Amino acid sequence: MSRILRAGCAALTSAALLGLSGCGGGGSDESGSTPVAARPAAVTLSGTVATGAAFEGATLVVTDRSGAEVGRIDAVGADGSYTLTLAAGAQAPFVITATRDELRLVSVHDSASDATVNVTPVTTLIAARLSPSGDPARLVDEVAGGSARIDAAALASRVEEVRSLLQPVLDATGNRDTDLLRGALQTDGRGHARLLDSLKITITPDSSGSSNIQITVRQQTAEDSEPASISFNSASTAAPPALPTVAAADLVPDGSSALIADLLARATACYALPLESRVSRTDAAAGPADVQAAACRDLFVDADPAGYLHNGARVGPSGAFGGLFRAGATGMVFSRGSYEFSRVNGDLVIGYTTTTTGGSTDTGALVVRRVNEAGSGRPVLRVIGNQYAHDGGVAAFHQHRRFLSLAQSGWDYHSVGYTLSVANRTDGSGNPVYDRVVVTSPRGHQLTLRPTSGSSYLALVKSGGTPTGTNFVRLRSRYAAADASGHPSERDTSLFFAPNDMEDTELSGLSAHSVWKFEYYLASAPGTLAATQHYKTRARPLSIAELRQRGLATLTEAGQSALAAAALPSNGRLPLPDSGGVTLDWQVPAGALAPTHLKLFGRASASGGSFNDQQNVASTARSGTIGCSAQTASDAHCTSGGDFVPAATADGLHLWARDGDGREFASFYAMYRLATPQ
Repeated sequence: MSRILRAGCAALTSAALLGLSGCGGGGSDESGSTPVAARPAAVTLSGTVATGAAFEGATLVVTDRSGAEVGRIDAVGADGSYTLTLAAGAQAPFVITATRDELRLVSVHDSASDATVNVTPVTTLIAARLSPSGDPARLVDEVAGGSARIDAAALASRVEEVRSLLQPVLDATGNRDTDLLRGALQTDGRGHARLLDSLKITITPDSSGSSNIQITVRQQTAEDSEPASISFNSASTAAPPALPTVAAADLVPDGSSALIADLLARATACYALPLESRVSRTDAAAGPADVQAAACRDLFVDADPAGYLHNGARVGPSGAFGGLFRAGATGMVFSRGSYEFSRVNGDLVIGYTTTTTGGSTDTGALVVRRVNEAGSGRPVLRVIGNQYAHDGGVAAFHQHRRFLSLAQSGWDYHSVGYTLSVANRTDGSGNPVYDRVVVTSPRGHQLTLRPTSGSSYLALVKSGGTPTGTNFVRLRSRYAAADASGHPSERDTSLFFAPNDMEDTELSGLSAHSVWKFEYYLASAPGTLAATQHYKTRARPLSIAELRQRGLATLTEAGQSALAAAALPSNGRLPLPDSGGVTLDWQVPAGALAPTHLKLFGRASASGGSFNDQQNVASTARSGTIGCSAQTASDAHCTSGGDFVPAATADGLHLWARDGDGREFASFYAMYRLATPQ
């Protein structure tokens, strides 16, 4: 049961249609023959595809008025520039779409003339305002179907509207007179590129006919403050709000995009070195001093990995930059850097993507510091970490919770909210380090996290003191079935739901960069506040309506069928195999994120404590096995040989993925009996 879820005369036709008698155009030299109209000259478009940084590797496609593809570039180059001559006869208007993974940038051109047309988040916003659905991804079909009009007047109107929305940032970045669609754009982090680096523009469909639009300024703020932001729905008839005044000094420093690209290139060069060149040892006791390659040490402030500290983790095989100590990370490429925001001390938070030699990708974020290089004096970025002594973090989280067994699928539901992540760290004797962590939300609500013996993370405690097995704060939950009545909290009683659901409109207006305060109390001194740390999100949660527009990875049909048909005890919990771990097989629909993490939830016995086990997988994988791993000294769900104890059962598992904005998504398969509402 270990695999439980498993042109010469060929032109004659045209000539005949024109009334000509032969391949040469006729057998007479009389001067009265009908002239042939010249074909329109082919249109050449050029420009830059960028988010601020070059949108390197993206596929760029141009479609014309009919919806037909009239030009393509398979991979945009390292500087983001492109030049493309369209197919002869292509008819304006044109929609230009650049796609890379789940990200899409869109731009438009209204006439059949050569032009510079950039493709950026700002042009994507212009395209969204030209779309009747507010969704730039639908614009090609809308133009072809006649529901979207792109001509000189319509385009000028929407460009002016967007300019008005962004005016404070245009002024602060010195782009008051910049042509947002056709202006000069170099991906060096200056001028037009700095404007793009200073904006986070998200356009999220919430139905087939409308989209939520949010514009956030990527700016330095006080530790407990959120940045300037506006939100509106494309279907609203009210004029969109404008951003408030922004100080130039609070925006990303000039040239940061180029510095981020340089840092990631240096990281790639470090990881290209053989393992024995990177580090002097790889055993569990290895640490910062064992990073020996100059190319690797140079990534850190003062060229010293010992100065790096992030969420309590130092550089080491099981800590930060663990890939330096693993042969499997050799050849890893760091790319697709993005500026996220600045911390109160001026350090930058940047996003990035890694790609292994096997093609597996993952995303992450780094805290980096801008310093002047010794000798040359040129500015460079080096990694420093957040310098926090304790683990922590908050991320937007989305879950589709499914109940395939016990004929409970009618109660499947979606939830959105945030995960509050604090690792369940233990001391030398295997006992938890933390007594509790108190988290204060952006709206002032306090939430408590506490350790449990079998969990890898601290779990939320309900208001009455009842512990849960989750760190997911559900802000809104809705049944998937339209005819299901009530609220999921009435049946799924062991989880953590907000006392009152937020409305979708409230969720769509939450700040992308919300601030959460974490206060730490140690088990050794539970009455004393040990530390306070602040965390800022990189994106808001989707609304339920927005989540339902997205596809998620699922177990294979065979795996789902096996789970639905499994003979289970009355409580629904699935007995775990005595050896070999739990193997899962999954499928990834087109456009969905591929899972990179698997997690199994269960109980050591009928009366025993809960546990969770996990396994990282490559984004290219479609199968993986979760083994047994004890979390604390009192965790008894594993045998000494590393297998599950005979009485262990599973009550859930999930397939987890993360997008480039740090949002997390999970397909969860529950294996327990739901409560009957009182």
